[in-house]
Amino acid sequence: MNIRKLLPDEIRSPWLFMAIHVLPQIVLSLILWRAWDLVSAEVAATGRGAYLTVLGMQIVIVLTAIIVGVVLMRRAALIRWQVGLAFIVLNILFLWAGFALCKDLVPRTVAEWMLSPMHLIFAFLCLVCPALFYDSLCVVGISLPISLAKDLGGSVAILVLIPTGWYIFAVIYSRFYSIVHIPFAVGMTIFIVCTAMVVFVFLRLLMWLYRVARGTFIPALLGGLVLPLCGLALNVAIPFPVNLQYWPVYVLTVVNGIVLLLPFNMMHPVRQWVWFARIVMYPFSLYFFILFLPFLPLSILAMIAAGAGFLILTPVFLFVVHSRMIFDETRMLARFVSREKILKLFIVAIALLPMGYVVRATIHRTALMRAVEAVYTPDLAVEQPAISPSVTKVALKRLQSMKDGLYLPFMSEIYNRIVFNGMVLPDYKVKRISEDICGEDFSQRPNFRGRWSGGGFFNIFLNTRSRSMSWANTRPPPRNVALKDVRITSIVTNGPLVEVRIELELQNSSQDMAEYVGEINVPSLVAVSGFELDMKGEWVEGRVADRKSALWLYHMIRDSTRRDPGVLVYTDPQHLKLSVFPFTPLELRRCAIRFVFLTGITAEIVVADQRFQLGGSEGVEMPIVQVALNGGGKALYVPREQAVSMPSVQRAVCVHFLLDVSASAVEAMPLYAKRVEEFFQRHLWVTNTAATAVNFGSKSICPAGTSPDKLREEVSRAMSQIKACGGYSPDMAVRRILFKELTSSTPSPCATLFVFVSASNAVPVNGINDFLGMMPDVSGIDVGKTVETPSAHVVQFNAGNSWALLSAESGGWVFNNEIADNNISFKVLAGSNETVITPGLQISVDSRWAAVAAIRKLSFLRILYPYRADMLRDEILSIAKKSGILAPETAYTVVETSAQWKTLERAEKMALGAHSALEFDEFQTPEPEVWIILAGFAVWLVVMRVVARRHVV
Repeated sequence: MNIRKLLPDEIRSPWLFMAIHVLPQIVLSLILWRAWDLVSAEVAATGRGAYLTVLGMQIVIVLTAIIVGVVLMRRAALIRWQVGLAFIVLNILFLWAGFALCKDLVPRTVAEWMLSPMHLIFAFLCLVCPALFYDSLCVVGISLPISLAKDLGGSVAILVLIPTGWYIFAVIYSRFYSIVHIPFAVGMTIFIVCTAMVVFVFLRLLMWLYRVARGTFIPALLGGLVLPLCGLALNVAIPFPVNLQYWPVYVLTVVNGIVLLLPFNMMHPVRQWVWFARIVMYPFSLYFFILFLPFLPLSILAMIAAGAGFLILTPVFLFVVHSRMIFDETRMLARFVSREKILKLFIVAIALLPMGYVVRATIHRTALMRAVEAVYTPDLAVEQPAISPSVTKVALKRLQSMKDGLYLPFMSEIYNRIVFNGMVLPDYKVKRISEDICGEDFSQRPNFRGRWSGGGFFNIFLNTRSRSMSWANTRPPPRNVALKDVRITSIVTNGPLVEVRIELELQNSSQDMAEYVGEINVPSLVAVSGFELDMKGEWVEGRVADRKSALWLYHMIRDSTRRDPGVLVYTDPQHLKLSVFPFTPLELRRCAIRFVFLTGITAEIVVADQRFQLGGSEGVEMPIVQVALNGGGKALYVPREQAVSMPSVQRAVCVHFLLDVSASAVEAMPLYAKRVEEFFQRHLWVTNTAATAVNFGSKSICPAGTSPDKLREEVSRAMSQIKACGGYSPDMAVRRILFKELTSSTPSPCATLFVFVSASNAVPVNGINDFLGMMPDVSGIDVGKTVETPSAHVVQFNAGNSWALLSAESGGWVFNNEIADNNISFKVLAGSNETVITPGLQISVDSRWAAVAAIRKLSFLRILYPYRADMLRDEILSIAKKSGILAPETAYTVVETSAQWKTLERAEKMALGAHSALEFDEFQTPEPEVWIILAGFAVWLVVMRVVARRHVV
């Protein structure tokens, strides 16, 4: 046996050397480029110098590695230990420079939640450590002119004595610190050299162990089972650097150990499948190697800290043993199997575990997104959604467990990116989905924090939820800011439109930092066309952005950076919410809002109980307004005065019973016929009825037009045959029934009175006011209640192949309820009579008011066709940005720095790429706690502060 050769020649290949030194640097360059794109407008001269320094060092490393690799390839030479040692020094210098310059790479004006220096530090560590590890292998693989006993004995002595010596030194030095001072440079140099020696001798011992014990099961037993299981046991008490107490980790650890223990016999026919199994499990060993590799240089500190260095060194041991077994067995297998077949088998095997994880996450995504779509963006034409309650239950429970702290670095981030595109499904939405589909509330998550708190130290670096903060975790600032004055500063008339700018003076009445949050009442024919915020005496114009993104950014700035944001959003069609922050003690600040409306109307807004008339005058009658829409369609606005004078009808009433057949209603279902009978006894006027069985889906029992006697019989029969399951979702049933009516070619002669028959004596309906607004004479009550006035007066409009209803008392917008706009004329129907609408004012398609009408039309279609909500949301945002008109789905926002604007753009892109039901953050979910801050970084920060103070002195 050639004891002078510890490292195979293939490992010293110039190609491998170049790949390991070049590819990670390219990835790091992309990360730094993204960081530069965010901060470039705010970084100072020192920051620009820091970026140039880092870039220059990267270029030096990459070019040097390429030159060395090319020269050695031309000479047919291998990487020698001298080259490895030189690149160790080069990479350590680069790493040191990255740490030292990191504070300059991120300006103080850029908050950590936008770009954290710790994230950049971790990027440096992750992408430089592979090269350091490879170079270390090249160095420690050298042959020494000493005996095997001396080599092994000296390595063991160094591995034991250096950590012990540092522990003794720390104890003694802490007592005599006031007397003896060791220069910082000297201490850090000695520490770095000692750390390098520990890592070197550990790797050398691993090589010797594998070399000596090759062919036995000892390396596999130690590296695959004994040490990993001992490390996991230690991880229970010391979750360093992340808590791994998650049952799949244990299962995969045992499976991986068993696979490594399988004998590889060249003469046995199963040798190929043993090799294949080892490669299948290789990503598991590789994952934990990458996970712990950045902390390998801190092994001395970790060993001193209760032996946690054992946990750091174990994945390296496992990786080396697993890699060498695959390497040696591949060379042996190549004698009997063609290289092409080996390559194909290798690619298939190495991809199985990652693909399994991706497939699992994709299945969860499919199940969760189907559930989300079924609840929040359903196709209302489908009465029985293709949803599996059991699969939805599994996916929701996995999601909630992950929220509670079952967090694996990288893996959980990949899972979250695949399933939610980096966003989250808030608990209140989990509650609704689980109750509607499964009939249970899964929003109350199991408490894993005491047992499996997987947040750990890695949250500081990787977890997007951690760095985006939960709004609910930060107490909002005091809201002691009051409205001091409101005045109109300009009135501009442009054809049929008037734009009025009002200026609000807001003053903090306290001695604390405070926030202003106020409500503004706005008439339905008044639109917001602008928002400005006074920042240090300069008016800054707001921008229209996606509502979700703008609110997230506002709260992040308010709760973490204390800068100057302002945001204006609709809370409902006639109410605005204005938020401005910060206000220093007794500070007076100004903001301005521009409103646009039609000439001649009476427009009045209410700000903090103060009324202001923007235009128009009492006694002037507003005409019917017809607005041309892009694409050839039209929209009408009918003022209340005009609606009152139009021919109206009062439709007969059809009583439609919605019967709860959810899992929780099993005992109540036999009583439904009796409760329906009691309802008929209180309402003798009922002659037209219908009934639908409702859980998450809908199943018709009796169609409209059924007599009360017939309905009683059908309800009694159906309740004995239908199997109860899932949850009760009557609001979805109401939407489906009204959708079918609204999209028919002619209006129904009857208005619907929904009667809810459920296990509880309440009306469990939320979120149908938008639909009821389209059908003003439709209402709903519990089966135990009594109704006196069955139907309201409405005006019926014909719009081509569709129709619309409008309250005869309030008026409002009238749209064609089809997605495709047609050049149609609106007519008023009253029995057999119809009257063509003659608008008193016509607005052209190039007017800003056409944008107002288009936004209202698209919002109307989002209600009617929720499955198209995401596409319509994008269209609304596009129109709002082009026209400057605020929409309910958008926000007007002002922020202070360019980094904040770019963060908003990135957030908006993420939001538009994800489902509209997903959120950036949780409102009621606490973040996983951070168990431990890595000692090495804490020491680093302390040392840097000490050095800074010495320079100051």
